[in-house]
Amino acid sequence: MSLLTPLYIAGLLAVGLPIIFHMIRRKPKGRVAFSTLQFLNPSPPRITRRSRIENWPLLLLRALALILLALAFSRPFFRTETSDPTSASSGQTMALLIDISASMRREDLLEQALQKARTVLAELKPNDAIAIYTFAQQTTPIVSFQQWNTLAVEARQQFAEQQLSKIEPSWYHTNLDDALISVCEDIQAAQSTHQPNSQNSTAIIVLFSDLQSGSQLQALQTYEWPKQLELQVQAVLPKQTTNAAAQFVAESTEASSSEKQPAPLVRITNSEDATTDHFKIKWASTTNSDQESLDVSVPPGQSRIVRTPVLLAGVDQPQLVLEGDDHPFDNLAYYLRPTKQKKQVLYYSSFSADASDQPRYYLERAFPESARQEVQVLCLEPNAPPLFPKSDPIDLIVVSENVSDELAKSFETYLRQGGTLLFSPLQSDDCQFLSSFISNAQFSVSEAQPEEYAMLTDIDFEHPVFKPFDQPQFSDFSKLHFWKHRTISFPPNVKHHVLAKFDNGSAALTEIPIDEGRLFVLASGWHPAESQLALSSKFVPLLNGLLNLSSGTVRSESAYTIGEPIPLQSVKTDSSNQTTIHLPDESKIKLTSNEQTFENSIVPGIYTLISETSQNQYSVNLAPAESRTAQLPIESLEKLGVVMHFDNKPEITEGIKRQLANAEMENQQKVWRWLILVALGVLLLETFWAGRQARLNQQPTH
Repeated sequence: MSLLTPLYIAGLLAVGLPIIFHMIRRKPKGRVAFSTLQFLNPSPPRITRRSRIENWPLLLLRALALILLALAFSRPFFRTETSDPTSASSGQTMALLIDISASMRREDLLEQALQKARTVLAELKPNDAIAIYTFAQQTTPIVSFQQWNTLAVEARQQFAEQQLSKIEPSWYHTNLDDALISVCEDIQAAQSTHQPNSQNSTAIIVLFSDLQSGSQLQALQTYEWPKQLELQVQAVLPKQTTNAAAQFVAESTEASSSEKQPAPLVRITNSEDATTDHFKIKWASTTNSDQESLDVSVPPGQSRIVRTPVLLAGVDQPQLVLEGDDHPFDNLAYYLRPTKQKKQVLYYSSFSADASDQPRYYLERAFPESARQEVQVLCLEPNAPPLFPKSDPIDLIVVSENVSDELAKSFETYLRQGGTLLFSPLQSDDCQFLSSFISNAQFSVSEAQPEEYAMLTDIDFEHPVFKPFDQPQFSDFSKLHFWKHRTISFPPNVKHHVLAKFDNGSAALTEIPIDEGRLFVLASGWHPAESQLALSSKFVPLLNGLLNLSSGTVRSESAYTIGEPIPLQSVKTDSSNQTTIHLPDESKIKLTSNEQTFENSIVPGIYTLISETSQNQYSVNLAPAESRTAQLPIESLEKLGVVMHFDNKPEITEGIKRQLANAEMENQQKVWRWLILVALGVLLLETFWAGRQARLNQQPTH
């Protein structure tokens, strides 16, 4: 047994106190005067024997209680060979985390980081456990703890050097929070698996990074950092600090001549630690070199949105070049000219196009022409042929009245092949149209006449139709009033999804899947006689949302960033595996028929998807946050709970290590608690024994 605080053992001297108290002979407490003996000479009591201990059990109980208390305060513990820090050291647990994000392409930052990592490896001891990771958007182990422990000691250094020599910078953005959390979990798993005796010892993560301020740190806000794990930062810094970047933010809708194309808008961002604010942007192309340049002034730490120089016609895959900063890794922005998509909406109605109080008038004006979209509204009247035009595909069908059986069959075929149809009955009798698509379904329909007006509630903002209104500034539908509507009850055997309700609880907009297509039922009209929908700001995005469900959402190609999945829903890959995507480096990747996204955009540039029937292009650029290259203060990590390790901390000697290990062992065993409990039991027994002896001494003798 060992003692953590041996000075308290001096309390054993207090054991002599009960012995002294027992040896002291007590004198009589008083005298009793007798009148008949007052003339006699006093005779003191004769001492026939020396003072001796009369109650040994009581003395031993009191001495034992003091001994137990003294031992408890000295905090004893039992030392084992495996827990002795000087008997066999378990070594240090360390993880090397190397940043390979796009910002590490500046100057020789990655080479600096690798050289620092080699220096750390050269100082390792044979019993240290090491793992090496690279990180950017994802964290990848290049030397795991398991590999390190299975290698021979003499082969570890060479293997780590080989893995370091293979590291190259990527174009991904910096997910620093995910990297730190992932390595923390690996270290804890390694300590419990490979080094069970060092679970409570301090482990270190050594981070080699430029610590650019655009690094992602959000996940660390909710992560509880392990107390026994420290982060040591070995930052690498460039000699020049000015870095600017250009990102496309919008496209101009201005008219252009046949010679020139409209110029897009671009955001120029300057780093906080920049030493200059004058830059130049121009278009670079291999087919047309007569491109104008534009001077831009952006103060450090700020951004400016400007219109690019006019892009001349005939330029193949233009690139916007930024000049004037110190680091060219983010000075190219790839751009694709917007291509206008032509879409068709078929509206079945008997109303005149000039009637401003009818639904057709507002529907034809709900699809304004833009730089990316041109929508043609075709009106199909009741006396038209039963089959609607098939020359161009129909992207959306809108019906407000009952149709003939022959036309209903055509609409059913359109729906089952993946089309989208919006049915907005103007009368309860028009709802017979629903039975054309759903057999053996009886719909209960009645007219609802609110006292004043009805409003929309329980809106599903997660659905693609209402997704554009998901933000707080757009989600207020309280000013949209419905003067009258239909109450439609759907049979239990009809699968449906209510996207919005009226405040009386009835369905306002309902989606019914019909094989691969979708049937939407709007229980009211949008014209002023029935609601304020056509006159509100919700009408145009709501109808365009329905239109995009069938034809595919229009998205600016320049919005994609490195590592972001590119959706392929609008491109049907053929079953013969002839669909390929051409990367910017002219390599090709074959796509399977069931792929929904392309996730291998690893370099910036133009990606071309080629199938037997179509060809699509996508531009992929750097993430904007990666251009924020000013160094992140280390205090930002400390505020998030990260335990930092600094080189100027005093070195821990073997004596201090032994003391810390002893304190840890004593804290785990807590023998003093049992000694306190036993001492309390002894004191209770001593109290009982002393009381019993006092009662016996008070009994009269006969």
